[in-house]
Amino acid sequence: MGYSLTKKSFGTSKRSCLFTIDTDMEISNFLYVRDFGYLFICKKNHCIIFYGGNGFDFAWIGSPNQKGFRDGIRGSNYLDFPDSICYSEQHNSFYLFESGGSRIRRIEASDSNPAIMSIFGERDGKDFARYFSKLKDKTLCESSCAIDGSSIYFSFTSLNKVVMIKDSQFSNFVGNGRSGFSTASNPSECMLSRPSGIAIGNGDIYIADSGNSCIRKYCKNGLTVVAGYPLKSGDQDGKGIGCLLNHPSSLKVSDNIGYLIDGNKIKYMALSDYSVGTVFESDNMVAIDVDGRDLLILEKV
Repeated sequence: MGYSLTKKSFGTSKRSCLFTIDTDMEISNFLYVRDFGYLFICKKNHCIIFYGGNGFDFAWIGSPNQKGFRDGIRGSNYLDFPDSICYSEQHNSFYLFESGGSRIRRIEASDSNPAIMSIFGERDGKDFARYFSKLKDKTLCESSCAIDGSSIYFSFTSLNKVVMIKDSQFSNFVGNGRSGFSTASNPSECMLSRPSGIAIGNGDIYIADSGNSCIRKYCKNGLTVVAGYPLKSGDQDGKGIGCLLNHPSSLKVSDNIGYLIDGNKIKYMALSDYSVGTVFESDNMVAIDVDGRDLLILEKV
């Protein structure tokens, strides 16, 4: 099994291969950070692959195929189903959620000798793990994350909510934990259905409300639907609630443009008027990210 990473330039049909990854491990997600490199999450293999100026490091964090929990420097730490990761320029660190241990961990941004430490989890004394205690299989809980200044946001599919971490404290941000669609004056009291992507754009927070087949925006005026018609799935490009989405996920936003995976298609969402259109289609798609306005696509080959 292998993978290819391609870049699609904004506004053109041009797509170029950046590199291929020859590995038997199963990559589930990835993150690109300019001037640092690429991080590829191997959830079921309990490790993260790094690609930078010196090539590949297949055990950058975690020990391949060895599940466990241990903080520390490269070569001595273990992961338990790593799921999503985001980068804080302010702290020069990555923040990682691992579903097996219901933990959030912080990784120092070093290409050669990264160290990892737990922030929230079963041993933090702040009861973060209670969110996941009723799940039959915690490893099936998928997440996504985004950072805005000192605030970190994680969406969790199995919890039907978004959690905010700020000043070493965590709190419910959007969603009351019940699956469905509703609005409320307090966003933490509304209902989401399997939120599967979160991104920041122009100071607003966008959530891929996958089970409700729409994109929702949180801003100072509250929580609104900006793309897709809630509770009506389909495949129809258009503007705002005039388009139809089919369980959107993997939402990314950069430079006033958003990208999302919608079924076997990648669609763009213009933040100026919330028009939505199809830009790419593939049955081998794994994950996406952005480089400015350009689209990065990871596929199986």
